Amino acid sequence: MNFMKKMSSQVVTGTDKAKWRTAVNESVSEDVAWRSEINTRLDALDNELMVLMTTFDGIDAKLAVVSETIDERVAPALDAHDAQRTAISLSNHQCTYLAQLPDLIADCNAVIAEYKLFKNPPPPETDDPYALLLGATPDLI
Repeated sequence: MNFMKKMSSQVVTGTDKAKWRTAVNESVSEDVAWRSEINTRLDALDNELMVLMTTFDGIDAKLAVVSETIDERVAPALDAHDAQRTAISLSNHQCTYLAQLPDLIADCNAVIAEYKLFKNPPPPETDDPYALLLGATPDLI
C-alpha cells in the first residue's frame, strides 16, 4: 500500500532500477513491520480475551453457587408465601360467597314455597263433595 503511494509520486525509468528496488524493499519491510505490529496487537487482544473468559468462568461459578443458595433457601420461602397468598385469595372468595348467602337462602326458600304450593294446593273453599271430587275451585263454583 505504501509502495503504491511512493511509486505514484515518482516516475521510474528503465535506468532507475536501483531506486525501484529500494522503494520496493522499503515498502515490503514497512508492510512486514506493519503486519508484525498487527500480529503483536492481535496476540495481546487474544491474551486479554483469555483473561476475560477466565474471569467470566469465575463469575459463572459464583452465579451457580448463588443460584443453588436461592434454590435451597429462598425457594421454600417463596413457596410458603405463594401458599399464603392462595389461602388469602380463597378466604376472599369465601367471604364474597358468604356475603351472597342470605340472598341465595331467600331465593331457595321462595322456590321451595312455590314447589310446596304446586304439589299441595290449598283445598277449595266449598262444602260440596261432588265439586271437591271434580277438583273445582272456588272461582268455578
